[in-house]
Amino acid sequence: MLGCYMVEEVGERLARLMELKGMNQSELARRSGVSRTHINKVISGERRKLRLTTVAALARGLGVRAEIFLASDDSEWLYMSNHIFEGVLKELRNGYGLPPK
Repeated sequence: MLGCYMVEEVGERLARLMELKGMNQSELARRSGVSRTHINKVISGERRKLRLTTVAALARGLGVRAEIFLASDDSEWLYMSNHIFEGVLKELRNGYGLPPK
C-alpha cells in the first residue's frame, strides 16, 4: 500500500492526467475498473491509503505507466511535455497531409 504521504500527490497527479487526457471520473472508472466513487475519494484526498493494484489499474485506464504516480515533478512534466508535443505533431501531420509515423 502507498502511505498517506503519497496519496495526496497521487490524487493531484490523477486529476492533472485526467484533465490532460480529457477524461472525467466516470470514463476513467469504465476504463480502469476502479469505481467512480473511489476515484473521487483519491482525488479529494479522502482516501488515505491506496493499493498498488489500484494505482496500476488507474494508470492502465489513463494509458500511462504506473510509475508516473511515483515520479518526481520533473519526470511528470517531461511526460506531459512529450504528450503535448505528440498531440501538436499529430495535428500538424493532419493539417498538412503528412503521412503518420
